[in-house]
Order: sequence, then structure tokens, then C-alpha cells
Amino acid sequence: VKIDFSLAPVYENKRLGQVAVTTKNMFSGMVTKKLQATIYKLNRKGNQQSKNAPNEDYVLVNGAWMYEIPRVEKPATADTVLVYQTSLISNTDKLNLLADLLQAGEYRMEITCTENGEIKGQNSRNFSVFDGEKKTWADTTKDFYYLPENAVVKGQSVRWLFGTTSKNIYSVYHVQYYAHKKKGIKAKYLYNFQNNESGMIEWKFKIPDDVAESEMILTHLYIQNNQLNKQSTTLYLVKKTTEEPEIIVEKYRSKL
Repeated sequence: VKIDFSLAPVYENKRLGQVAVTTKNMFSGMVTKKLQATIYKLNRKGNQQSKNAPNEDYVLVNGAWMYEIPRVEKPATADTVLVYQTSLISNTDKLNLLADLLQAGEYRMEITCTENGEIKGQNSRNFSVFDGEKKTWADTTKDFYYLPENAVVKGQSVRWLFGTTSKNIYSVYHVQYYAHKKKGIKAKYLYNFQNNESGMIEWKFKIPDDVAESEMILTHLYIQNNQLNKQSTTLYLVKKTTEEPEIIVEKYRSKL
């Protein structure tokens, strides 16, 4: 039995939602099965990259950019702690992700199909949860980024979250896109400068009305301890759903 389900890599605690699970057989197609779902919390341990490790191959040393060979760390291992266990029927039920049980942290979901004591199918995926209200995220040894959605429309407000334990950060937010001009389409660049403290920072940006192409690039740069850190993401412009034309039915009174 092949078990399939989709999980986002990152969830906000108050917007967890539900997970649909399907099962099928390679011979008979879709089949309905009773499944067991288990969620474990992952407690990381072992070697991890320092939170101050550079993201770039070049670092600023005494006013000059120098090439640095990136450090290679051994992957961290994890202890697992049982958080939640339930049963469901595939292709019908949906698995609820419970906010009161899934606080900020890293998790693994395992879904198993067992018949007569024998495992017929199994699938697992990892995901993490952050808490926007408490401003906490899974791994504070690393910077945290979260973009709720990357498909946007003109005029929409976008929120991009950035979490860090570093202090006294000078941030530059950079937006790059092609805009409609009188003489055609030209590249346009927008900048926003901020002084940030440690914690979770929310940057809001409104999609301009003059966007000409289907993509925009958002970039966040900040300098900490003479090191340049950079994170970029792409927004994809979609057309607004056109409203259906209103059909007006006029009633005529017949004359006697």
C-alpha cells in the first residue's frame, strides 16, 4: 500500500490546519485503509553549525572581501519524543494538526498501515512549527525565515518573517522587478533600511501596481560581526480572478 500526504516544511502554530492522506495499490488503484498517524518531536543534538557562521563564500575582513572555505559540520542527530497518536481512514478523514500540542519545534509525522500485525505501508515526513505571537522558532542556533505564500497579486500585502538571536543588526531589504514605464519595461529596485534587535522581525511589503513581469525577487541582507548574510526568495505574480458577470433577470408584467 502506498501512503501519500503533503506537509509544508514550516507551519505557524496558529495556522496548522489539516492533512489529507491517500492510499493506493499499484494493481487496484485507490484503496481505503485504516491508518495510524504518529507525531514525534525531534530534540536535536550533536554538532551543528554556529549561528554566526557565514552564509557566503566571501567575508569582510579589515575592509576587504576575502574568500573563505565554508566549514563542513557533521549532521546533527535527534532524540524523538511521542507527541500525538491517532487513527484515521484514508481518502476520507483528514488529520488535524493540534496547535496546543505542536508548539515551536521540529517534528516528524509517521503514517502506517498495519493489517493482521503486518506493516503493509509506511511513510514519514519532517516539518517544523514556529510561534509568531511568542516569537519563537524551532532552531535558535540558525536564522529563521518564513514567507507564508509566494503566489501574489498586485496590491497584496506580503509579510516576511526573520528570526535571529544576533543583536544590533543593520538590515537592508531589497526588491527587484520589472515595471511598466512610459518608454517600455525597465528594471526597478526598491530598498528598505532597518536597525533590528534580536527576536522575530516582521517586514511588510505591498506588491506594486506597476509590476510588468510574473516574478519579483525579495532579498534580505544584514551585517553581523563584519559578515554579510543574505537570503533571497521569489514571488510569483498571478492574475486576479475576474468577477463573474452579473446576470440581471428583469421581470415583465404582462398587460391584460
